[in-house]
Amino acid sequence: MTERNIVVCILLSIVTCGIYVIYWIYKMLDEMYTYLDEPSNAIVDILIGVVTLGIYLAYKLAKLTMEVNAKAGLPADDKVVLYIIFALVGLAWVNVILTQNDINKIVAKG
Repeated sequence: MTERNIVVCILLSIVTCGIYVIYWIYKMLDEMYTYLDEPSNAIVDILIGVVTLGIYLAYKLAKLTMEVNAKAGLPADDKVVLYIIFALVGLAWVNVILTQNDINKIVAKG
């Protein structure tokens, strides 16, 4: 998985009018699937996320983050409800930041 500077990713998302955030989500999902030795469904996850107005994507990010954290030996907190609440109130971008933060912790751990 790749450690990314969250501030730079946010700025790139703003400058590209949200296009970069789609790429960012795709890369995170793809890297988490690879880390878990599962076939990547990143594109399907993003498409279903669009159809469900972000609810499914929030669920998927939370579940994959839990599984990745468990495999890395870090606390696998269940954040599904929190991620879905953020998606419902229009703060789905917070889910992306929280997921990247967890990935950064795993990469830093080694």
